[in-house]
Amino acid sequence: MTAIKSIGEVEDLMINTPNFVAVDTGVSADYSTTRPYVKVAGGHINCFTYGVHLQNAPQSSISDLLIYKFQDTVNDTVAVVFDSCDDSSVKNMALINQASDATTDGQWNGIIVTNSVRCTIDDIRHTAPSKTDILSGTTTLTRTSRIKPEGSYLNATVQTYDDAFFRYQRVFWRQQDDHQ
Repeated sequence: MTAIKSIGEVEDLMINTPNFVAVDTGVSADYSTTRPYVKVAGGHINCFTYGVHLQNAPQSSISDLLIYKFQDTVNDTVAVVFDSCDDSSVKNMALINQASDATTDGQWNGIIVTNSVRCTIDDIRHTAPSKTDILSGTTTLTRTSRIKPEGSYLNATVQTYDDAFFRYQRVFWRQQDDHQ
């Protein structure tokens, strides 16, 4: 079950203080053409597969949100996915893993940005992660800062950054460097 699903040609979707428990996907916006601005702020999402999944939604903002990986799942789980979402941001997030073993409960990934330009990932606390940030496809000019992976997840391949298609324009600000 998807708690909120937006498809077609929607612009300016705003979701304030969502509270979704035991859903497959918390918020999904899957647009056939570029439609700007999805905002999800406050609240929490307890999910099996995706917390927030956006496609073709540039200038979107996900912030001040608590996303849990549900403990009774065998799925790989991703907190936030931006696909073709230029100029979007994910800020001030707590990503909590309630599962105990990646082999039986699936991976717990944080933020995936693919085929997007000029995105910002800032102030992410990710407990028991598999991968915290995954940048792929044609993603460029993405800034990351204050990324805080915490704890371990049994049998997970832990990586703070997985840059599948490195481009020299990318700028990474790590927590200990602050601004580099």
